[in-house]
Amino acid sequence: MLRCLAWILAGLSLAGLVASPRLTSAQFGSTQLRSTPRRVSVQSFVGPRAGSLRSGLIRSLQEAEDVSVVPRTEVAEVAAAQGIHGSLHPSNYATVGAAGSIAAFVRGSSRRRRGRWVLTLTVYSGADGSRVGAVSFSGRTLGALSAVRRTGYSRLRSLLESTAPGAPQQAQPEVDPNAQPWYAGHETPEVVETPEEPESPSTPPGRWRALRVGLLVGTLRRSMSAQARVDPALRGGGPGDPLLTEGRSYESAGLGAMELGLGLELYPGAFGDQPVFPYLGLVFSYRHSLGLSTNAPACAGNARCTSATPDVAVDTSESELYVGARLRYGVDDKTTLFADLGYGRFAFELDSSDLALVDGASIVPTLAYAHVRLGVGFRYDFVPRLFTLGARFAYLAGLGVGQEAKRIWGVKTQRPSGFLLALDLESELTPIADGAFVRLSLEYFRFKTTFRGVTACRVEDPPASGTCPANTLWEPWPTDATGTVTGGFADPVTDGYLRLGLTLGYEY
Repeated sequence: MLRCLAWILAGLSLAGLVASPRLTSAQFGSTQLRSTPRRVSVQSFVGPRAGSLRSGLIRSLQEAEDVSVVPRTEVAEVAAAQGIHGSLHPSNYATVGAAGSIAAFVRGSSRRRRGRWVLTLTVYSGADGSRVGAVSFSGRTLGALSAVRRTGYSRLRSLLESTAPGAPQQAQPEVDPNAQPWYAGHETPEVVETPEEPESPSTPPGRWRALRVGLLVGTLRRSMSAQARVDPALRGGGPGDPLLTEGRSYESAGLGAMELGLGLELYPGAFGDQPVFPYLGLVFSYRHSLGLSTNAPACAGNARCTSATPDVAVDTSESELYVGARLRYGVDDKTTLFADLGYGRFAFELDSSDLALVDGASIVPTLAYAHVRLGVGFRYDFVPRLFTLGARFAYLAGLGVGQEAKRIWGVKTQRPSGFLLALDLESELTPIADGAFVRLSLEYFRFKTTFRGVTACRVEDPPASGTCPANTLWEPWPTDATGTVTGGFADPVTDGYLRLGLTLGYEY
């Protein structure tokens, strides 16, 4: 009995010794299969500091456990064995990837774009040579692209995991034994140049501009019309005659007055290699007319008329100031949205001493529109760097029309209102200078004002009695027995402006 039990135990021990190595071997083989690194070839980079940026990416990949960087010499040997010499083209990646068990090929290009340096890394699959995707590094200085050394692998990891080596080709091309080898000729073989990859920046190009400054040149055309009801006794009629309706207007000749100005956009948070908050900025613009003049008929048959000529040259100028905050957001690589909130003042000024000599039906006062601007807009790159289209819309919440306008057309005038519409067409001037641009603008804005109340004295200081004689008022609007104004402007006065502008600028 004991001898039988001993034989049974010996048999079980022998079976365990035979089975244990097999189990360990299976487990070891499974572990090796899971930890096999993915073979990646880093191709030559193009652009400034191409060599150092490529070395930085290789060092980043070498620190990853699941990636094995294939040496350049090995890739060249594999390509030569397949009859491929010189620089590899993406069309060769499938052949070389299958022969060398290379899962992915990475190409890089560095260049300056819109005042910032951009490094674009593009990943191709070794299975079929298709483009898997691209990532970008950007910064204000070229040295900022060295971040590829620290974060190159982490940025490329998801793309590399989507690649795999192709299956080796079964059929090999037939080689003519009588053909002359490529190195036997007198001419060197043609080297296929590495084409520049299209950029796919990770941030929209218009989103990270830190500074834009430009010189504004253009024309401004004014068109204003209104209907005023005046006392017929002042126009040769009798006291009981119906009120007369007169048109008051201002029409610019041709395209209007010439303008010259300055524009500025500043985003403090966009400076530096790592922007803090590049979305909020300051917008400023100022324009002033050049050589603007106005001729109006002189008044006649009125005690206030002292003009010796039939026409009066009224000293005229126009100016515009705007300062505000802009919030911008890049939707994608081509589209940028923005919103504005700011203060503006637009003034069309006519000298009051000259207006005192003008016929009453032709008097148009100085209008100084102070307003709060609430605006929105967008920019879209139809053709990056060459054709960018923008549109703007703003509501102008009026704060006032200026004291001179109230004195001449109605002292109880309230706040005006208005709007602005604009289209912009922009193109970069890269052949001239990196960062230079030109913009063509078509802009229309309009104010609407309701004038109320009587007019004031033409002189700044009224008489001691506090009232002015009729012949010293700008325009004695008709009133009823209770003193209520029945004349003047019954309807709101519309004052519109069409601007054609050209901006030559620089962005950083």
